[in-house]
Amino acid sequence: MDCSLETSAFAVSYSEGRENPNAVRRNRPSLVRYHRKVLPQNVRQVLNSIIIKRNGFVMNTRLLLGALATAAVLASPAHAKLDGKVPEPGMVTFVTFSADGCQPCRLMEPALRKLDQEYEGRAAIREINTSEYPELVPYFRIAAVPTQILFDKDGNMISWWTKEDADKFNAKAAILIKQFDEVEILPGLMANGKLTVGENIGDHGGISIAYSALKNATNGENTVMDGFTTDQRFFLAYAAVWAQNIRDAEKARLTKLDVHSLAVNRVNVSLRNFQQFFDAFGIKEGDKMYRPESERVHIW
Repeated sequence: MDCSLETSAFAVSYSEGRENPNAVRRNRPSLVRYHRKVLPQNVRQVLNSIIIKRNGFVMNTRLLLGALATAAVLASPAHAKLDGKVPEPGMVTFVTFSADGCQPCRLMEPALRKLDQEYEGRAAIREINTSEYPELVPYFRIAAVPTQILFDKDGNMISWWTKEDADKFNAKAAILIKQFDEVEILPGLMANGKLTVGENIGDHGGISIAYSALKNATNGENTVMDGFTTDQRFFLAYAAVWAQNIRDAEKARLTKLDVHSLAVNRVNVSLRNFQQFFDAFGIKEGDKMYRPESERVHIW
């Protein structure tokens, strides 16, 4: 998407990455850098653009997508008022939707406090805990936490997507939805790709970014250690994060209610979109895990 946009607000949701606290701790240096340095820089740039150009701003989509990463929240109601405080009356308001147990949300807090002080009197930085206000999740179409939504000074929340960008994104998302819809969880119970699409897109982006980081860190080497190549160990480590054993009743409950796919599908469905995965294990046409290139999807 190489185009400019003219809007007065935008809504972006990015993946919280791995939800496993141990995994978050293992990756803490990179997570801390993102949430405390990279994110504030880009929020600052967006806020400055809106404050300077009150009736709208021009922003290249590559900047936003590359900086904030993963799942996008499409247009929500154009006008949203929360007790007259969010959005802040007469002021550009940047709202973060968080939740109890969200590690990235906690990592962001120092940066958000600093931004609130930096933009005092010009923009308001607010946080809403969706664990305390669950009714706001469907209202704002929150697919993952943390999610950021920006309101203009008149309280308007307007999608920053052009129609062309939204159509292209939705077409790719539809492929991912179909992939998960085809999974049978239990006899007569299929996975709900539409319910979980936000988190599935987040997983997809996370895998892509993590693999790129691995290649950068190892200068592209693919050495063998303990019988496994670097790439094989990467995908095995990803699978190990989601290793679990749950009863059928819990599978059914989560499938009907949870915006996250079952752990096994976050591995076996998601990885089948990556040629690097096929190459790592020599997976070819006819193998159970193989997916034809024409049926794969690449979003971020």
